[in-house]
Amino acid sequence: MRTKTLLLTAAISAAGLASSMAQAVYSVNYVGYVNKTLLSGFNLIANPLNNGNNDVATILPTVPEGTTVYRYNGAGYDTSDYFFGAWSAPLTLLPGDGFFIANPEVASITVTFVGEGQEGPNLMNNINPGLSLKSSKIPQAGNLDPAGNLEFPMPSEGDTVYKWLPAQQNYSTHTFFFGVWDVTPTLDVAESVFYQANALLSWERDFEVTP
Repeated sequence: MRTKTLLLTAAISAAGLASSMAQAVYSVNYVGYVNKTLLSGFNLIANPLNNGNNDVATILPTVPEGTTVYRYNGAGYDTSDYFFGAWSAPLTLLPGDGFFIANPEVASITVTFVGEGQEGPNLMNNINPGLSLKSSKIPQAGNLDPAGNLEFPMPSEGDTVYKWLPAQQNYSTHTFFFGVWDVTPTLDVAESVFYQANALLSWERDFEVTP
């Protein structure tokens, strides 16, 4: 019941808003940019590249007036609004985590992340027990199968992923039972999902860009 309540809160009262979708376009260079297209409404995305302090004002310096970012804190949301050319509050948006962004425009917008992709051995992204927002630390699409290219760890029985469906402004649910996902959840570049973990998961990547 608590998870359901949190996820209903996570929708930020999205009922009745225009649908939103996100598609990513990214550069060939690992040090470069990621373009993320957002339609009107709520989008569940992630910062795919390190850029300075990774504050919202650094990674999203220019967005439409009235744009709002919601960072999940474990019980609710820390928010920042963009008005008069500035964000109302600092928010750190780290690669590997995720956040909602509400596009107030009727038309789609494109946000551009600029920075450096992470690489190296033992690149860790711990998923603590309970509900959290998570994404790949590497700007790479894939799925959360332990044998997949994202090198996701073996989930615990009953772990659940809640993937935001922007076209429906709602979630699809993916549960891990008897050693497999009922439907394997996927991640696009710069996309995040809610993960309900029953035990600590150490999501470790060994990733290096070959010159």
